[in-house]
Amino acid sequence: MNVLHPTLLAAGLAAVALPIVIHLLLRRRYRPIAWAAMRFVQTAQRQQRRRRRIEQLLLLIARCLLVALVAIAVAHPYLGASGTRGETTLVLVIDDAIASGAINDGGESEFEAIRAAAIAEVERLSASSGDRVAVVAAGSPPRALIATPSSDLGAARTLVEAMEPIDSAPDFEAALSMSREAVTDIEGGVRIALLSGWRSGSLQRTGERPDAADRPRPGVRSELEITALPPLESERANLRLRSVSVPRGTILLDDTPAARQVVATIDRTGPVDDEAVGRLIPSVGEGAESRGTAVPFRIPPGERETVVSFELPSRPSAAGDAPLVLTATLDAPRGSDAIASDSVRRVALRVSTRVEVGVVRARGVSSDESAIPPAAWIRAALRPDDRAPVRLRELAPGGVDASSLLGLDLVAIARPDLITGPGWESLAAFCRTGGSVILFAPGLAGVNAWSEDAGARIESLRGIASEAVDLGNAEALEGGSGADILPMLAAELGSLGGSVRVNRVLGIDAEASRVVLRTSGGIPVVTMPSEGLWFVGVPASTAWSDLPARPLFVPLMQEIARRSPSRSAVLTATAGRSLGDSVTGGTLRDETTGDQQEIRTLAPPIAGVRTVLDAEGRGIGLAAINADTEGADTVPTDRERVSAALSPLLESSFGETGVRWIGDEAEGRNDAAIASSRLGSLAFAAAAAFALLESLIAAVASRRSAGRVGGAA
Repeated sequence: MNVLHPTLLAAGLAAVALPIVIHLLLRRRYRPIAWAAMRFVQTAQRQQRRRRRIEQLLLLIARCLLVALVAIAVAHPYLGASGTRGETTLVLVIDDAIASGAINDGGESEFEAIRAAAIAEVERLSASSGDRVAVVAAGSPPRALIATPSSDLGAARTLVEAMEPIDSAPDFEAALSMSREAVTDIEGGVRIALLSGWRSGSLQRTGERPDAADRPRPGVRSELEITALPPLESERANLRLRSVSVPRGTILLDDTPAARQVVATIDRTGPVDDEAVGRLIPSVGEGAESRGTAVPFRIPPGERETVVSFELPSRPSAAGDAPLVLTATLDAPRGSDAIASDSVRRVALRVSTRVEVGVVRARGVSSDESAIPPAAWIRAALRPDDRAPVRLRELAPGGVDASSLLGLDLVAIARPDLITGPGWESLAAFCRTGGSVILFAPGLAGVNAWSEDAGARIESLRGIASEAVDLGNAEALEGGSGADILPMLAAELGSLGGSVRVNRVLGIDAEASRVVLRTSGGIPVVTMPSEGLWFVGVPASTAWSDLPARPLFVPLMQEIARRSPSRSAVLTATAGRSLGDSVTGGTLRDETTGDQQEIRTLAPPIAGVRTVLDAEGRGIGLAAINADTEGADTVPTDRERVSAALSPLLESSFGETGVRWIGDEAEGRNDAAIASSRLGSLAFAAAAAFALLESLIAAVASRRSAGRVGGAA
């Protein structure tokens, strides 16, 4: 048998000593006094002494049992396992990710129900019983709000009450790993409570995670119990601004309307029976003067998404180079959009008057002295006339260093074999700080020893082949899997590339998604091995290919130049997801709150605009953080799907795969409460019976005592 209130039981059982103490205190000590009839009383007393002692003993036992039964009844006894009673360590894994912020029909966020469930779990604990609690927030990146289990249950409740949904998807794998660390050295009962509404977006797994094979696999703990809230069953209609695609990261003030055309994809989750309508409102920077014309959108019944386009709003006050943020916002009727933060999308841009390009000088190509030097082909393509918004600067191959690269957006190198070791070091630093570099194959016969020197400084260049490949029959060019890297040119790559003939190529090992142009035989020719780094596998001359002399070359070089990222940091990222190598070093400052944090592997979990600061605290750019739209999927799930998603994570962290649903557990607790109530009633009934028995014994003993005294008299 167990009790719900062990402290009350202990206090009640201690009170059993009171009747004994009273009994001892009330024992009278007689002083013998001789008198005439004394011998008759002594004779009667000797005759009744044994019976009187038995009556007093029965009376004492009845009173002690009466107190003990009252104590047991008040302590609420029940039969069965102790469950979470006694010394228990509870770890709350709370889903505060974006899907938990969905608004229900009553106008409240679903996170409020999750938070209430967490508070109820804390209230079940008892500090006097040694219970402790730890709290882990599962939204990416997960945070151990109480990493070491604490017996300060009031502080834990206050912390949970202050939690609010964030804009990233959850990372339950990392959150469970934190939970495991919190209970590694804990003895006694441990319970992990997974509190989530389990929308489809809640099952997203985000963040950087170590390989599961490298993780320790703990043995099964008999004291461990894993529980979870059951999935929410109600549907929620939610509109999401999935993507906003701009033609280039750098917008020139004199760009044509086509170059300023923005494409936005809007979709919805939840029911699709009705039509979804609304407006998309674009703006650039801050202030009403930057707001563009609202664009209506419509998603027909039965459809999930639609695509709208609009022209990038102008910003009259922009002059010179300036990082700005394009913001697109959905305006929809109430009830059709459960989550507000995924209806806003931001894109960091650079608005500029021109592109600064450095062209490294070179004479001819190998032994084949072309009529037109390769650097001349490059200069002609970058600045075909005086109206082109490109300013050129000539660089010497041996003079490529940090000072010569200062202020440039792009460096074009026709003869990379002429770059020295210190020059490659400077180019690597140039790329890391936001600059772009385009390399052409130098057209060398034999081994390209320079590729080894370049790959030692710039990792993405290690895939360049040491020797060129002769194609035999000339092959035409066609768009590769990465043609969308140059969206303004992607549709024309097939027709323009078909007129180009390639006889020889210096290959590179690059991901298919980064191949912009390839030969008809599938050999990459124009690739972007890493952000801001371009490689052209043919020379900037007509030695191996007629590419420089064909109509494709000018728009290709123009798009590469205009796509060049700003030397100031402009970053567009998703809340809680990897930043990659977009920005290294420095800090991010939230302009709304003023909070600063170091630039880490993962983007901040709250969407918004941040200022990028360098090591000296100077503003060097902007970072636009967007809500995780994948995590904002409001489609309901079921227990089978949640169990299937959690099982490998639980196996990896705890060696367990089973989950008890908290709703089902509550029914078991209700049964225990009913049984406890019945046992308590029985204890009270027994106490009443013993009270009656005690009164009867006391009355009989008193009557006999009076009779004996009367008889003796």
